[in-house]
Amino acid sequence: MFFISTSILQRLFAFTSKKGINTDDLLKKANVDNSLISNTENKLPLENYYSIMDNAIEMTGDNYFGLHMGESADPGDLSVLGYIMTSCRTLGEALEKVGKYFGIIGSVLNIYLKVEGDDAKLIYDMRKHFPNDCIKHCVDTGLSNYYAIIRNITSGPVEIKEVWVKAEQPNDMSEYNRVFDCPVLFNKPVAALVFPSKALDIPLRHPNPALLALLEHHANSFLSKIDEKDYFSRKISLFLFEQIQGNNPTIDDVAKDLGMSVRVLQKKLKEEGVTFSEIATNVRKELAKSYLAEKRYTIDDITYLLGFSEPSVFRRAFKMWTGMTPGQYRSTSEPTFKAQALKH
Repeated sequence: MFFISTSILQRLFAFTSKKGINTDDLLKKANVDNSLISNTENKLPLENYYSIMDNAIEMTGDNYFGLHMGESADPGDLSVLGYIMTSCRTLGEALEKVGKYFGIIGSVLNIYLKVEGDDAKLIYDMRKHFPNDCIKHCVDTGLSNYYAIIRNITSGPVEIKEVWVKAEQPNDMSEYNRVFDCPVLFNKPVAALVFPSKALDIPLRHPNPALLALLEHHANSFLSKIDEKDYFSRKISLFLFEQIQGNNPTIDDVAKDLGMSVRVLQKKLKEEGVTFSEIATNVRKELAKSYLAEKRYTIDDITYLLGFSEPSVFRRAFKMWTGMTPGQYRSTSEPTFKAQALKH
């Protein structure tokens, strides 16, 4: 499930090459076949990337590998996401797009903007913990990367108040102090860049609304393909979407259809941070909304189609899901079905 864009991998190769590391030697040491990189359709399994980075750190002997890799960042290093950022009108808009489209870069990290009073934070949240030595360096790369890009794309200076790091403070702070011209705080609950919320209104150097619309169309198409091909839970959603009408498929039914044990199925879903029950509930909720919007199904029909025992049970469930009764939802809805059930 977890992957990273090969554009990030190529940036790592460019960085290690400058340090005198031969790419073929690095791949051999990391036990990653070159064919895997060339056949990933712009995506590399995350465990392979982490193996490469672990070995790159070892081969360079650079204790600040992540900081150094990120500090020379250019928006183009982030593929289409970087160009989306530079095409925005303001810094706030650009950082919101980072949160929306970071899935283009990789699937293990959520980056989002949080505004709290006078402060704004660009927060880095790992969806899963990995034991690799390079994880701290990956976060350092992200922090120094966006620290550099923010200052690169804005038309005026941006005050970064603090940099938050989850890891323990190293004995030697010289490189952190050099890369970040602000206080760097360790043992924080999240990794983040903290700056005044008023900075979100700072205009960017080269806004381009027409290009932004085109790039966002491309990004949405790319993310849609990722959803279709890479998220295991989406496969479960599709199965339930097709089978749930008039039935009540169980996790055993799904596991059997996919040719695996229930235990393996549960493990895969756990890796994605979701349960079978949550997926099934989401599918039923979205199908119920669709049937109600179409207005040609009675409550009894929908009760049967969604596998509920009786209409009163369906009504209670729908009220819990939406805060509305089925009748209230039907009176305010339009018959335009979208398969929201396939997203999580």
